[in-house]
Amino acid sequence: MTKVTSANRAGDLPVERSGRETKKTSSQPSSSSGPTRDANLQSLNRRSATSGGPNPEGARRRRARLPQTGDAAPADERAQPDQAAPAAAGGNWMRHLWKAYVGALAVGAGYGVYQGSRQASSGSESTPGTSANRPPAAAPKVPSPRIDLPTVYQARENVLQRFGTHIPADSDCHSIEPQLDQLPFGMPGVTDLQYVPGLLGNAKVVGMHLDKTLPQELATHITQHEYIHCYNSPAFQELLLRSGTPSISEGLAQHFTEKFPDGTRFRDTMLDNGFAAARLANGKSGVELAAELELTVGKDTLERAYFGGEPEAIAKVADAIYGLWPKAPTPNAWLHTSRWRGAGQQAMAESFVGATLLHTGSLPKEELGQSYPIRFALPVGSFAEISAEQAAALRAQASKVRKALGPNAFDRAFCATNPAKQQKAMNKLADELQSLWRPVLG
Repeated sequence: MTKVTSANRAGDLPVERSGRETKKTSSQPSSSSGPTRDANLQSLNRRSATSGGPNPEGARRRRARLPQTGDAAPADERAQPDQAAPAAAGGNWMRHLWKAYVGALAVGAGYGVYQGSRQASSGSESTPGTSANRPPAAAPKVPSPRIDLPTVYQARENVLQRFGTHIPADSDCHSIEPQLDQLPFGMPGVTDLQYVPGLLGNAKVVGMHLDKTLPQELATHITQHEYIHCYNSPAFQELLLRSGTPSISEGLAQHFTEKFPDGTRFRDTMLDNGFAAARLANGKSGVELAAELELTVGKDTLERAYFGGEPEAIAKVADAIYGLWPKAPTPNAWLHTSRWRGAGQQAMAESFVGATLLHTGSLPKEELGQSYPIRFALPVGSFAEISAEQAAALRAQASKVRKALGPNAFDRAFCATNPAKQQKAMNKLADELQSLWRPVLG
Protein backbone atom coordinates (compact mmCIF):
# COMPACT_ATOMS: atom_id res chain seq x y z
CA MET A 1 0.00 0.00 0.00
CA THR A 2 1.16 3.53 -0.64
CA LYS A 3 0.40 6.75 1.16
CA VAL A 4 0.67 10.17 -0.45
CA THR A 5 1.43 13.48 1.17
CA SER A 6 1.60 16.82 -0.59
CA ALA A 7 1.40 20.54 -0.01
CA ASN A 8 -2.22 20.65 -1.13
CA ARG A 9 -3.28 17.06 -0.82
CA ALA A 10 -2.84 14.39 1.80
CA GLY A 11 -4.38 11.10 2.66
CA ASP A 12 -4.72 7.50 1.66
CA LEU A 13 -5.54 6.59 -1.87
CA PRO A 14 -7.83 3.59 -1.33
CA VAL A 15 -5.05 1.14 -1.67
CA GLU A 16 -3.25 3.11 -4.02
CA ARG A 17 0.25 3.35 -3.33
CA SER A 18 0.31 6.96 -3.03
CA GLY A 19 -2.46 7.28 -0.62
CA ARG A 20 -0.30 5.10 1.49
CA GLU A 21 -1.12 2.31 -0.67
CA THR A 22 -0.49 0.26 1.00
CA LYS A 23 -3.80 -1.00 0.27
CA LYS A 24 -3.64 -1.76 1.44
CA THR A 25 -3.59 -4.94 8.74
CA SER A 26 -3.06 -8.36 8.59
CA SER A 27 -3.79 -10.74 11.40
CA GLN A 28 -3.65 -14.50 11.60
CA PRO A 29 -7.03 -16.22 11.83
CA SER A 30 -7.76 -17.72 15.21
CA SER A 31 -9.04 -21.24 15.79
CA SER A 32 -12.53 -21.78 17.12
CA SER A 33 -11.81 -25.21 18.64
CA GLY A 34 -11.62 -25.61 22.40
CA PRO A 35 -11.12 -28.22 25.16
CA THR A 36 -13.22 -31.33 24.71
CA ARG A 37 -16.34 -32.17 26.67
CA ASP A 38 -14.73 -35.39 27.94
CA ALA A 39 -11.86 -33.43 29.45
CA ASN A 40 -14.37 -31.26 31.33
CA LEU A 41 -16.27 -34.36 32.56
CA GLN A 42 -13.02 -35.87 33.82
CA SER A 43 -12.23 -32.67 35.69
CA LEU A 44 -15.74 -32.68 37.12
CA ASN A 45 -15.40 -36.28 38.39
CA ARG A 46 -12.18 -35.42 40.16
CA ARG A 47 -13.81 -32.42 41.81
CA SER A 48 -16.86 -34.47 42.82
CA ALA A 49 -14.62 -37.10 44.51
CA THR A 50 -13.17 -34.49 46.85
CA SER A 51 -16.29 -32.45 47.55
CA GLY A 52 -17.30 -34.53 50.57
CA GLY A 53 -14.41 -33.39 52.77
CA PRO A 54 -15.12 -31.14 55.75
CA ASN A 55 -14.48 -27.44 55.70
CA PRO A 56 -13.70 -26.65 59.33
CA GLU A 57 -12.86 -23.02 58.69
CA GLY A 58 -16.20 -22.50 56.99
CA ALA A 59 -14.36 -20.88 54.04
CA ARG A 60 -16.49 -19.45 51.29
CA ARG A 61 -16.65 -21.38 48.06
CA ARG A 62 -14.37 -19.90 45.40
CA ARG A 63 -15.97 -18.52 42.26
CA ALA A 64 -14.82 -19.62 38.85
CA ARG A 65 -12.48 -17.03 37.32
CA LEU A 66 -12.52 -16.45 33.57
CA PRO A 67 -8.99 -16.84 32.20
CA GLN A 68 -7.40 -13.78 30.67
CA THR A 69 -7.17 -13.79 26.87
CA GLY A 70 -4.28 -16.01 25.81
CA ASP A 71 -3.73 -17.53 29.30
CA ALA A 72 -5.12 -20.78 30.71
CA ALA A 73 -6.51 -20.58 34.22
CA PRO A 74 -4.14 -22.34 36.66
CA ALA A 75 -5.53 -25.64 37.92
CA ASP A 76 -5.65 -24.48 41.52
CA GLU A 77 -7.73 -21.41 40.62
CA ARG A 78 -10.44 -23.20 38.66
CA ALA A 79 -14.05 -23.33 39.93
CA GLN A 80 -14.43 -25.70 42.94
CA PRO A 81 -17.71 -27.29 44.01
CA ASP A 82 -19.12 -26.58 47.46
CA GLN A 83 -16.68 -27.86 50.10
CA ALA A 84 -19.48 -28.64 52.59
CA ALA A 85 -20.41 -32.31 52.97
CA PRO A 86 -23.36 -33.47 50.85
CA ALA A 87 -25.24 -34.52 54.02
CA ALA A 88 -24.91 -31.05 55.48
CA ALA A 89 -25.83 -29.29 52.23
CA GLY A 90 -28.81 -31.48 51.58
CA GLY A 91 -29.96 -31.60 47.94
CA ASN A 92 -28.28 -28.26 47.11
CA TRP A 93 -24.89 -29.85 46.42
CA MET A 94 -26.23 -31.39 43.20
CA ARG A 95 -27.35 -27.97 41.98
CA HIS A 96 -23.95 -26.45 42.78
CA LEU A 97 -22.23 -29.36 41.05
CA TRP A 98 -24.31 -28.86 37.92
CA LYS A 99 -23.50 -25.13 37.93
CA ALA A 100 -19.80 -25.91 38.20
CA TYR A 101 -20.07 -28.33 35.26
CA VAL A 102 -21.86 -25.83 33.04
CA GLY A 103 -19.40 -23.11 34.07
CA ALA A 104 -16.44 -25.33 33.18
CA LEU A 105 -17.82 -25.97 29.70
CA ALA A 106 -18.50 -22.28 29.11
CA VAL A 107 -15.03 -21.20 30.20
CA GLY A 108 -13.43 -23.98 28.16
CA ALA A 109 -15.31 -23.05 24.99
CA GLY A 110 -14.46 -19.36 25.29
CA TYR A 111 -10.83 -20.13 25.88
CA GLY A 112 -10.69 -22.42 22.87
CA VAL A 113 -11.77 -19.62 20.58
CA TYR A 114 -8.47 -17.87 21.27
CA GLN A 115 -6.13 -20.77 21.93
CA GLY A 116 -7.08 -23.28 19.27
CA SER A 117 -7.36 -27.04 19.58
CA ARG A 118 -3.73 -28.10 19.74
CA GLN A 119 -3.99 -29.48 23.31
CA ALA A 120 -7.35 -31.16 22.73
CA SER A 121 -6.34 -32.80 19.46
CA SER A 122 -2.86 -34.00 20.42
CA GLY A 123 -2.57 -37.44 22.02
CA SER A 124 -5.33 -39.84 23.05
CA GLU A 125 -8.08 -38.68 25.34
CA SER A 126 -8.56 -40.51 28.64
CA THR A 127 -11.96 -41.80 29.66
CA PRO A 128 -13.51 -39.85 32.57
CA GLY A 129 -13.09 -41.63 35.90
CA THR A 130 -10.44 -44.15 34.78
CA SER A 131 -7.55 -42.45 36.54
CA ALA A 132 -7.13 -40.49 39.72
CA ASN A 133 -3.97 -38.82 38.42
CA ARG A 134 -4.05 -35.16 37.53
CA PRO A 135 -3.75 -34.74 33.73
CA PRO A 136 -0.54 -33.09 32.54
CA ALA A 137 -0.65 -29.29 32.49
CA ALA A 138 -0.93 -27.70 29.05
CA ALA A 139 2.38 -26.52 27.66
CA PRO A 140 2.76 -22.74 27.80
CA LYS A 141 1.93 -21.04 24.54
CA VAL A 142 5.05 -19.76 22.81
CA PRO A 143 4.50 -16.54 20.83
CA SER A 144 5.12 -16.96 17.12
CA PRO A 145 8.21 -15.15 15.80
CA ARG A 146 7.58 -11.61 14.59
CA ILE A 147 9.02 -9.53 11.78
CA ASP A 148 12.60 -8.34 12.28
CA LEU A 149 15.08 -6.26 10.28
CA PRO A 150 17.03 -9.27 8.90
CA THR A 151 13.76 -10.49 7.38
CA VAL A 152 13.13 -7.04 5.91
CA TYR A 153 16.60 -6.80 4.37
CA GLN A 154 16.30 -10.29 2.90
CA ALA A 155 12.98 -9.33 1.31
CA ARG A 156 14.67 -6.29 -0.26
CA GLU A 157 17.42 -8.53 -1.61
CA ASN A 158 14.80 -10.88 -3.07
CA VAL A 159 13.19 -7.99 -4.97
CA LEU A 160 16.53 -6.72 -6.26
CA GLN A 161 17.56 -10.18 -7.42
CA ARG A 162 14.33 -10.71 -9.33
CA PHE A 163 13.71 -7.22 -10.77
CA GLY A 164 17.07 -5.49 -10.35
CA THR A 165 17.82 -5.57 -14.07
CA HIS A 166 15.39 -2.69 -14.59
CA ILE A 167 15.87 -0.86 -11.26
CA PRO A 168 18.14 2.21 -11.65
CA ALA A 169 21.22 2.53 -9.48
CA ASP A 170 20.03 5.96 -8.30
CA SER A 171 16.58 4.81 -7.16
CA ASP A 172 15.41 6.66 -4.04
CA CYS A 173 14.38 3.35 -2.54
CA HIS A 174 18.01 2.26 -2.11
CA SER A 175 18.38 4.79 0.70
CA ILE A 176 15.02 4.17 2.40
CA GLU A 177 15.37 2.69 5.89
CA PRO A 178 12.21 0.72 6.74
CA GLN A 179 10.61 1.38 10.12
CA LEU A 180 8.91 -1.29 12.24
CA ASP A 181 5.93 0.49 13.82
CA GLN A 182 2.50 -0.16 15.26
CA LEU A 183 0.30 0.45 12.20
CA PRO A 184 -3.50 0.82 12.14
CA PHE A 185 -5.50 -2.39 12.04
CA GLY A 186 -5.73 -3.69 8.47
CA MET A 187 -2.54 -1.99 7.31
CA PRO A 188 0.40 -4.45 7.41
CA GLY A 189 2.69 -2.13 5.49
CA VAL A 190 2.76 1.26 3.80
CA THR A 191 5.13 3.08 1.45
CA ASP A 192 5.14 6.86 1.80
CA LEU A 193 5.07 9.05 -1.30
CA GLN A 194 5.47 12.77 -1.64
CA TYR A 195 3.54 14.27 -4.52
CA VAL A 196 2.07 17.62 -5.59
CA PRO A 197 -0.71 17.15 -8.20
CA GLY A 198 -0.21 20.58 -9.77
CA LEU A 199 3.44 19.91 -10.67
CA LEU A 200 4.92 17.46 -13.16
CA GLY A 201 7.68 15.00 -12.35
CA ASN A 202 7.68 15.36 -8.56
CA ALA A 203 6.58 11.97 -7.19
CA LYS A 204 9.10 10.70 -4.66
CA VAL A 205 9.33 7.81 -2.18
CA VAL A 206 10.15 9.16 1.27
CA GLY A 207 9.63 6.23 3.66
CA MET A 208 8.38 2.75 4.42
CA HIS A 209 6.64 1.41 7.51
CA LEU A 210 5.87 -2.20 8.43
CA ASP A 211 3.66 -3.42 11.25
CA LYS A 212 5.96 -4.69 13.99
CA THR A 213 3.39 -7.33 15.01
CA LEU A 214 3.51 -9.12 11.62
CA PRO A 215 4.10 -12.87 12.07
CA GLN A 216 7.36 -14.09 10.56
CA GLU A 217 5.64 -16.29 7.98
CA LEU A 218 3.72 -13.29 6.65
CA ALA A 219 6.51 -10.72 7.03
CA THR A 220 8.48 -11.68 3.92
CA HIS A 221 5.40 -11.61 1.71
CA ILE A 222 4.26 -8.19 2.94
CA THR A 223 7.75 -6.68 2.85
CA GLN A 224 8.38 -7.85 -0.72
CA HIS A 225 5.08 -6.25 -1.72
CA GLU A 226 6.09 -2.94 -0.12
CA TYR A 227 9.53 -2.98 -1.75
CA ILE A 228 7.88 -3.47 -5.14
CA HIS A 229 5.93 -0.29 -4.40
CA CYS A 230 9.11 1.37 -3.20
CA TYR A 231 11.11 0.51 -6.34
CA ASN A 232 8.30 1.66 -8.63
CA SER A 233 9.87 4.36 -10.83
CA PRO A 234 8.83 7.96 -10.02
CA ALA A 235 7.51 8.51 -13.56
CA PHE A 236 5.26 5.47 -13.36
CA GLN A 237 4.28 6.37 -9.79
CA GLU A 238 3.04 9.71 -11.07
CA LEU A 239 1.07 8.07 -13.87
CA LEU A 240 -0.67 5.85 -11.30
CA LEU A 241 -1.36 8.78 -8.99
CA ARG A 242 -2.86 10.84 -11.79
CA SER A 243 -5.09 7.92 -12.78
CA GLY A 244 -6.69 7.86 -9.32
CA THR A 245 -7.40 4.12 -9.61
CA PRO A 246 -5.93 2.17 -6.65
CA SER A 247 -6.60 -1.21 -8.25
CA ILE A 248 -3.95 -0.47 -10.90
CA SER A 249 -1.18 0.23 -8.42
CA GLU A 250 -2.16 -2.54 -6.00
CA GLY A 251 -2.93 -4.99 -8.78
CA LEU A 252 0.50 -4.54 -10.36
CA ALA A 253 2.34 -4.69 -7.01
CA GLN A 254 0.47 -7.84 -6.06
CA HIS A 255 1.08 -9.36 -9.50
CA PHE A 256 4.83 -8.89 -9.11
CA THR A 257 4.72 -10.13 -5.50
CA GLU A 258 3.04 -13.34 -6.59
CA LYS A 259 6.00 -14.15 -8.82
CA PHE A 260 8.00 -15.13 -5.73
CA PRO A 261 7.82 -18.68 -4.32
CA ASP A 262 4.68 -19.05 -2.23
CA GLY A 263 3.51 -15.71 -3.65
CA THR A 264 -0.11 -16.84 -4.06
CA ARG A 265 -0.27 -18.45 -0.63
CA PHE A 266 -2.62 -15.86 0.84
CA ARG A 267 -4.99 -15.59 -2.12
CA ASP A 268 -8.67 -15.90 -1.23
CA THR A 269 -7.93 -15.60 2.49
CA MET A 270 -8.56 -12.80 4.97
CA LEU A 271 -4.94 -11.76 4.33
CA ASP A 272 -5.51 -11.22 0.62
CA ASN A 273 -4.80 -7.74 -0.77
CA GLY A 274 -8.24 -6.13 -0.74
CA PHE A 275 -7.63 -3.49 -3.40
CA ALA A 276 -5.97 -5.99 -5.72
CA ALA A 277 -8.57 -8.71 -5.16
CA ALA A 278 -11.78 -6.63 -5.26
CA ARG A 279 -14.05 -7.14 -8.26
CA LEU A 280 -14.25 -4.13 -10.55
CA ALA A 281 -17.07 -2.98 -12.81
CA ASN A 282 -15.96 -5.41 -15.54
CA GLY A 283 -16.06 -8.37 -13.14
CA LYS A 284 -12.28 -8.74 -12.93
CA SER A 285 -9.85 -7.90 -10.14
CA GLY A 286 -6.83 -5.63 -10.26
CA VAL A 287 -4.39 -8.53 -9.99
CA GLU A 288 -6.14 -10.39 -12.81
CA LEU A 289 -6.01 -7.30 -15.03
CA ALA A 290 -2.32 -6.86 -14.16
CA ALA A 291 -1.66 -10.36 -15.50
CA GLU A 292 -3.59 -9.48 -18.67
CA LEU A 293 -1.59 -6.27 -18.95
CA GLU A 294 1.66 -8.25 -18.91
CA LEU A 295 0.34 -10.52 -21.66
CA THR A 296 -0.71 -7.46 -23.69
CA VAL A 297 2.53 -5.44 -23.56
CA GLY A 298 5.02 -8.16 -22.69
CA LYS A 299 6.89 -8.92 -19.47
CA ASP A 300 9.99 -6.91 -20.39
CA THR A 301 8.03 -3.80 -21.43
CA LEU A 302 5.94 -3.86 -18.27
CA GLU A 303 9.00 -4.16 -16.01
CA ARG A 304 10.89 -1.46 -17.93
CA ALA A 305 7.95 0.87 -17.40
CA TYR A 306 7.20 -0.02 -13.78
CA PHE A 307 10.73 -0.27 -12.40
CA GLY A 308 12.83 1.52 -14.99
CA GLY A 309 10.55 4.43 -15.86
CA GLU A 310 11.42 4.32 -19.59
CA PRO A 311 9.14 6.83 -21.39
CA GLU A 312 8.34 4.67 -24.41
CA ALA A 313 7.50 1.68 -22.24
CA ILE A 314 5.35 3.83 -19.95
CA ALA A 315 3.37 5.21 -22.91
CA LYS A 316 2.71 1.70 -24.22
CA VAL A 317 1.66 0.40 -20.81
CA ALA A 318 -0.56 3.45 -20.17
CA ASP A 319 -2.47 2.89 -23.41
CA ALA A 320 -2.96 -0.78 -22.54
CA ILE A 321 -4.25 0.11 -19.05
CA TYR A 322 -6.81 2.44 -20.64
CA GLY A 323 -8.02 -0.46 -22.79
CA LEU A 324 -8.22 -3.00 -19.95
CA TRP A 325 -9.47 -1.21 -16.83
CA PRO A 326 -13.07 0.04 -16.46
CA LYS A 327 -13.38 3.65 -17.59
CA ALA A 328 -13.55 6.38 -14.95
CA PRO A 329 -12.64 10.10 -15.14
CA THR A 330 -9.24 10.68 -13.55
CA PRO A 331 -8.11 13.25 -10.96
CA ASN A 332 -5.77 14.53 -13.65
CA ALA A 333 -8.77 15.40 -15.85
CA TRP A 334 -10.28 17.47 -13.05
CA LEU A 335 -6.98 19.24 -12.53
CA HIS A 336 -6.98 20.16 -16.23
CA THR A 337 -10.11 22.28 -15.76
CA SER A 338 -7.83 24.90 -14.19
CA ARG A 339 -6.41 25.58 -17.67
CA TRP A 340 -9.59 27.34 -18.80
CA ARG A 341 -11.52 30.35 -17.52
CA GLY A 342 -15.08 31.61 -17.68
CA ALA A 343 -17.76 29.73 -19.59
CA GLY A 344 -15.20 27.35 -21.09
CA GLN A 345 -14.03 26.26 -17.65
CA GLN A 346 -17.56 25.66 -16.37
CA ALA A 347 -18.40 23.65 -19.48
CA MET A 348 -15.31 21.45 -18.94
CA ALA A 349 -16.04 21.04 -15.23
CA GLU A 350 -19.72 20.22 -15.78
CA SER A 351 -18.89 17.70 -18.49
CA PHE A 352 -16.35 16.12 -16.09
CA VAL A 353 -19.13 15.70 -13.52
CA GLY A 354 -21.45 14.32 -16.22
CA ALA A 355 -18.79 11.86 -17.40
CA THR A 356 -18.23 10.67 -13.83
CA LEU A 357 -21.95 10.08 -13.38
CA LEU A 358 -22.08 8.31 -16.72
CA HIS A 359 -19.18 5.92 -15.99
CA THR A 360 -19.45 5.38 -12.23
CA GLY A 361 -23.06 6.21 -11.39
CA SER A 362 -22.07 8.68 -8.67
CA LEU A 363 -20.81 12.23 -8.23
CA PRO A 364 -17.05 12.88 -8.17
CA LYS A 365 -15.21 12.55 -4.85
CA GLU A 366 -14.86 15.66 -2.77
CA GLU A 367 -11.11 15.01 -2.40
CA LEU A 368 -10.62 16.36 -5.92
CA GLY A 369 -11.14 19.82 -4.46
CA GLN A 370 -7.79 19.44 -2.69
CA SER A 371 -5.95 19.56 -6.01
CA TYR A 372 -8.14 22.28 -7.55
CA PRO A 373 -10.95 23.96 -5.52
CA ILE A 374 -14.41 23.05 -6.80
CA ARG A 375 -15.72 26.60 -6.38
CA PHE A 376 -13.07 27.86 -8.81
CA ALA A 377 -14.60 25.86 -11.66
CA LEU A 378 -18.27 25.55 -10.69
CA PRO A 379 -20.88 27.79 -9.01
CA VAL A 380 -21.03 25.37 -6.03
CA GLY A 381 -18.70 24.82 -3.09
CA SER A 382 -18.81 21.03 -3.25
CA PHE A 383 -20.09 18.27 -5.51
CA ALA A 384 -22.55 17.31 -2.76
CA GLU A 385 -24.42 20.57 -3.40
CA ILE A 386 -25.46 19.33 -6.85
CA SER A 387 -29.11 18.25 -6.65
CA ALA A 388 -30.48 14.98 -7.98
CA GLU A 389 -32.25 16.83 -10.80
CA GLN A 390 -29.06 18.66 -11.77
CA ALA A 391 -27.07 15.43 -11.65
CA ALA A 392 -29.56 13.76 -13.97
CA ALA A 393 -29.33 16.69 -16.41
CA LEU A 394 -25.50 16.60 -16.35
CA ARG A 395 -25.45 12.89 -17.02
CA ALA A 396 -27.94 13.11 -19.87
CA GLN A 397 -26.03 15.92 -21.54
CA ALA A 398 -22.71 14.07 -21.14
CA SER A 399 -24.25 11.04 -22.83
CA LYS A 400 -25.48 13.22 -25.70
CA VAL A 401 -22.06 14.89 -26.19
CA ARG A 402 -20.27 11.53 -25.98
CA LYS A 403 -22.47 10.18 -28.74
CA ALA A 404 -21.94 13.28 -30.89
CA LEU A 405 -18.13 13.29 -30.57
CA GLY A 406 -17.62 9.55 -30.49
CA PRO A 407 -17.05 7.43 -27.34
CA ASN A 408 -13.30 7.20 -27.83
CA ALA A 409 -12.76 10.97 -28.18
CA PHE A 410 -14.92 11.74 -25.16
CA ASP A 411 -13.53 8.97 -22.94
CA ARG A 412 -9.90 9.75 -23.74
CA ALA A 413 -10.41 13.33 -22.63
CA PHE A 414 -11.58 12.29 -19.18
CA CYS A 415 -10.40 8.71 -18.61
CA ALA A 416 -7.06 8.29 -20.43
CA THR A 417 -4.24 6.93 -18.29
CA ASN A 418 -1.52 8.55 -20.41
CA PRO A 419 -1.38 12.22 -19.18
CA ALA A 420 0.07 13.54 -22.46
CA LYS A 421 -2.62 11.96 -24.61
CA GLN A 422 -5.29 12.97 -22.14
CA GLN A 423 -4.27 16.62 -22.33
CA LYS A 424 -4.38 16.53 -26.13
CA ALA A 425 -7.86 14.99 -26.08
CA MET A 426 -9.09 17.54 -23.52
CA ASN A 427 -7.87 20.48 -25.62
CA LYS A 428 -9.84 19.15 -28.56
CA LEU A 429 -12.90 18.50 -26.40
CA ALA A 430 -12.82 22.06 -25.01
CA ASP A 431 -13.22 23.46 -28.53
CA GLU A 432 -16.17 21.15 -29.27
CA LEU A 433 -17.92 21.97 -25.99
CA GLN A 434 -18.23 25.63 -26.97
CA SER A 435 -21.09 24.71 -29.31
CA LEU A 436 -22.39 21.48 -27.69
CA TRP A 437 -22.62 22.13 -23.95
CA ARG A 438 -25.41 24.03 -22.22
CA PRO A 439 -24.73 25.14 -18.60
CA VAL A 440 -26.69 23.25 -15.96
CA LEU A 441 -25.45 24.76 -12.67
CA GLY A 442 -25.75 28.35 -11.63
